[in-house]
Amino acid sequence: MKNIYQVVKRSFILISVFLVFYAIILVSSQIVLESYLDELSQQNKIANSKTDITVSTVDEINKKLGEVSNMQRNEINWLNLLELISNNTSNDIKYSRISMDKTGGLVLAGQSKTRDGLIKIKKFLDEAPFLSDIDFPISNLLEKDDINFNITAKIKNYEFK
Repeated sequence: MKNIYQVVKRSFILISVFLVFYAIILVSSQIVLESYLDELSQQNKIANSKTDITVSTVDEINKKLGEVSNMQRNEINWLNLLELISNNTSNDIKYSRISMDKTGGLVLAGQSKTRDGLIKIKKFLDEAPFLSDIDFPISNLLEKDDINFNITAKIKNYEFK
């Protein structure tokens, strides 16, 4: 019986030592994991702050791009109108002034070597769907050569965009 008691006592001591050792491992693992979690949390906060800065920068850039897009959509592309005028002007016409504004005004002034060049530009202006109230003085056509001209018109729509 004493032998059984000794075996039980030693088993109990061995189990107790094992449990203490196991508890020490668990507690140290918990401490290590908590410190690792704290470190990850700090890294996550830093990453989140950098991400927030990046997101706000991207949002700001997108806002500016939207404003530029809106301006371009609403802006009149005068170059298209100049290209139309140029394509419908003969080589004997030299412009001294081409004026356009958003209030709807168009002024063409210059000199034409021949009457035919001036008639061509008059025909283009009369047929242009985006122009109205074309003021083409008859005096422009009285001369045969070296004609100084001044033509005004109203821009009624901006289909030349």
